[in-house]
Amino acid sequence: MGRLAHELHEVQRTHQFTLPVSVQVGYLAASYRWASGEKDWAEPVRDTFGGHEGDLIRDFRRMIDLCRQLAESQEVEASLRKQLWNTVSALDRGIVFESALI
Repeated sequence: MGRLAHELHEVQRTHQFTLPVSVQVGYLAASYRWASGEKDWAEPVRDTFGGHEGDLIRDFRRMIDLCRQLAESQEVEASLRKQLWNTVSALDRGIVFESALI
């Protein structure tokens, strides 16, 4: 991921497009496990995230919102739209879904 962040920075610099971008990889492993169907929320949080679970839930809610917005856009191709809705379904369950109801 660090390499990709560096490449992105180089492309921005080449095209004189300066948009602040930061790549945070701290929750990737927990996200992958949860989206893969992990049943126990506490286990991936404890084993791979190392932060406060509320931060992870907030980030998931933000990612879900972004995926929904992109999926509803007319400019997005049908295949990508389907993948975005699959991502929403994979993340928006269990404690993540319940947190949106509070």
